[in-house]
Amino acid sequence: TDYKGEYAERLLVHTYLMMNFLMLGNHESALVEAKQALEVYDTFPEACSADYFTRALIAHCFEALNEINGAYIEYKKLAELMGDPAPVARKLCDLAGRLWFYDDVEHFKQFIPESELKRKNKPAGELVIFVSQGQSPVKIPHNIVLPPSIRFSFSTYDNRSGYLPPPTVGPLLKAGASDMITTDVGEVLKASLKERLAEILVKETARVVAKEAIAQNIENDDLEVLVRVVFFLMEVPDTRCWETLPAYMSMIRVPLSSGHNQIYLNGMGQAVEIPPIDASPGKGPFYHYYSVRNGIGPLQSSENARPVE
Repeated sequence: TDYKGEYAERLLVHTYLMMNFLMLGNHESALVEAKQALEVYDTFPEACSADYFTRALIAHCFEALNEINGAYIEYKKLAELMGDPAPVARKLCDLAGRLWFYDDVEHFKQFIPESELKRKNKPAGELVIFVSQGQSPVKIPHNIVLPPSIRFSFSTYDNRSGYLPPPTVGPLLKAGASDMITTDVGEVLKASLKERLAEILVKETARVVAKEAIAQNIENDDLEVLVRVVFFLMEVPDTRCWETLPAYMSMIRVPLSSGHNQIYLNGMGQAVEIPPIDASPGKGPFYHYYSVRNGIGPLQSSENARPVE
């Protein structure tokens, strides 16, 4: 049968399409994918709720096209889901002020460091870095065998990567500190499979009962043994999964000061130097996008965008 993918995997298809469109400078197409991703969230809210990276990406797609109502709604949902509004507090204060939600401005200010509140220089642009680290879990088979020949088969996710320290950006820029939002991809995948567990058990039980009924109705003993062996061997768990996903996906938002910006990405075994960015007025897009996986290789700009693996 066709592999439909776990709920989280269906969501991440739209996530990667959003990233690709953003890096190509096609914000309109990125927003189309963002709205389709929202439909997946609405259909499977529990299974996908911990995918903070994708929710942040959706909010950014709205913001990049100046749809501030949609952006504010998604950033606020993200703050509620994370339980800590700090990584999106500055965005929420800015958008709430533009929407005249002054009570919300005062509420979210408490999550912004005092040094950032006192900063007078407004960013001249923003660098958005997509960081992928490690390898996501893969499915492994499990079996429960009951006499005489009943076999329940199912799969669970097995981790391939341990804890990886989050990346950091340096040096501290004049425009302010960076904000980072991370998704533990493995946890989201496991939540998706867990939500399907009841459905899996019902189907598996129905298959086992049907096979046992067929075997018991065979009058020839030798044929019954043969049928039981065939049924036993046919019961194989489905271990298909998206094996090239990372273990962690992080979105780092770096405010850029006017003029020359030289930024380094650290903490993944090596320092990656991002090509200098000129954020002066009239120089390139307001948003600059980069993607890196496991800290290997130079990063690409949105004018010549290719994700580096």
